[in-house]
Amino acid sequence: MQVLTHVREKLQFVGRQNAALVAQLGELDAQLLEQREELAGAKAARLACLARAERLCGSSTAVLDPVLRLDLQARISGRSHRTPTQTLNPKTLP
Repeated sequence: MQVLTHVREKLQFVGRQNAALVAQLGELDAQLLEQREELAGAKAARLACLARAERLCGSSTAVLDPVLRLDLQARISGRSHRTPTQTLNPKTLP
């Protein structure tokens, strides 16, 4: 009789533990779902930023080479421009 009572008490104890763990699992699942939604939003924002950066780099007219910059400025202003190699090379002079 004592063994049967012990087994019943143990079963109730394990049932209460299981219920507590199930509740904890539900909370953790809710947190995980929330974090996954945040991650999806962050990934979408990142992709939008990458697309914008790609678009800006593609349409950029920044010229970093000094020779090319001088040539571009000359073309914009409508005057002719000689590159440093043309200036130094006597064969290209008029």
